[in-house]
Amino acid sequence: MKMKISIQLLLLLFTISCTTVHFKSSGKLDLYAGGKSDHVKKVVVKGKSEFYFYGVIPSKHHTIYIDQVLLNAGMKSAANISIFEYQTKADMWMSFFSMGFYIPTRYKIWAYGTLDDDEEKIVR
Repeated sequence: MKMKISIQLLLLLFTISCTTVHFKSSGKLDLYAGGKSDHVKKVVVKGKSEFYFYGVIPSKHHTIYIDQVLLNAGMKSAANISIFEYQTKADMWMSFFSMGFYIPTRYKIWAYGTLDDDEEKIVR
């Protein structure tokens, strides 16, 4: 009886993952949650975070610094920022068939702002 309960608890533990992606600012870029009249150029940055062994590696979370990502995309200042975290169908199947040993998550950051050049950008 105790063996059966132990196996069930172990299976439950392995089917629950604890993955977290934190989106923060390091203060290197002016970020505004709302819109600004002079921030008209749109930038979309896409990225991927990978977790292994039920989200334990790398230490249960990733930290994405929004301002650093947008600086790398050529922004001088950003406003009206939207963040989307998602999984594609392929990501879900990979997570399912690996039984939680590999969990990919993706994110997309949309921002309007001032750029180094005059084009809209999509960065991958």
